[in-house]
Amino acid sequence: MPETMDHSRLRESLLTLQRCIESTRWRFPIPYAETRELGQFQIHISYLSLDGGNSLKPRFFAPLPSACPLLQALTPEFIACEYDTDFPNLPEPIRTEAMCDHVKAALDAIIPQALSHGQYPWTTLEATDERFSQLPHQQGRFGPYWITYHQHSSRPHIKCIMSNNQRVQNDRVSSNEVLMAINLMLMQMHDPRFNNHMIVPVLLIVMEDSHARVIEAYFDGKTLTVRKTIEQLYREGSPTFIRTMARVFLAEPLGNTSQAAFDRLSPA
Repeated sequence: MPETMDHSRLRESLLTLQRCIESTRWRFPIPYAETRELGQFQIHISYLSLDGGNSLKPRFFAPLPSACPLLQALTPEFIACEYDTDFPNLPEPIRTEAMCDHVKAALDAIIPQALSHGQYPWTTLEATDERFSQLPHQQGRFGPYWITYHQHSSRPHIKCIMSNNQRVQNDRVSSNEVLMAINLMLMQMHDPRFNNHMIVPVLLIVMEDSHARVIEAYFDGKTLTVRKTIEQLYREGSPTFIRTMARVFLAEPLGNTSQAAFDRLSPA
């Protein structure tokens, strides 16, 4: 399908917002419940709860239920075996990488089972892919770790585990997180398969030193909505932490992302 004028204008608006953020990073971090004006655009920050009620739960992603059989492989013994016992003594950037590696080991243990049951319709964007290298990153500070996007053209949803050593308070969102979300949206919007989609939902798992949080983001042409969970502490390979991250990364896509849905979209 050729790109529509509305889709092209939306993509240009997102590019303009990206440039605006890059030139005004002094306005970050943005606190919870604040809407920040950036030129003709707004960034709206609100809370997200993986198991909350309708107003707090993710709008475009459905995390696996806590009792999902796929998670049975993540026993406390397996999680403890994959934990780097030297973690507390590692320098900050290496701690973040070790935490990412631990989550990936857990996902590697259950994704084959999900594939065999037809429950993993996601494709990994390889680190060797040019699109991966074009995403914002700074060695030892922040960048993408693992990216998956849905295989079907009806779902422009994309998920990313990212490292971010730009520490911010629990009730704030950093420029690194916002720019990663925008760049992932732009990457999907450049794909001709999604020319008939006006909403590109992004799900980030942000790893920060010994903490992690989940962010859902989407754009309505004027307002970038960024919804974030409170931080979760990674301590001695906490089984709850690892299972929660797995539930999120295996989340199913939700929602209508068409022009009609875009016309009705409003910040959560």
